[in-house]
Amino acid sequence: MNDEVRCPRCGGAANDGVGCRHLRWKPERGGPVEFAKFVVVTSPYTSGRGFVAASIPETWWESEYDWLLERILTRLDVINGHCFGDPIDLDRLCIDIWHEFAPDPERVIEPRAP
Repeated sequence: MNDEVRCPRCGGAANDGVGCRHLRWKPERGGPVEFAKFVVVTSPYTSGRGFVAASIPETWWESEYDWLLERILTRLDVINGHCFGDPIDLDRLCIDIWHEFAPDPERVIEPRAP
């Protein structure tokens, strides 16, 4: 029985020492919540905006499990817990997470003086 997971983008094996350049997460590292936390901590979007990953409480991660799983499955290719994608896919997932955690306030457009 061959249970080797292959990347859907390049066909590279996910289980060998070399791996493929699209492999972003292996299931032995944890589940969807751990992966999402990893994405937020390592993304340049987080530090570039002055955000702090630790400001998202553990209760939020737990309560948003289903939403996180849906976003991961939407943004990346997931096979048997292995997540494959490009760096932009991780950035988009990070942006999704921050917007869900702390949505931008409604912007009121002030009329300009004549």
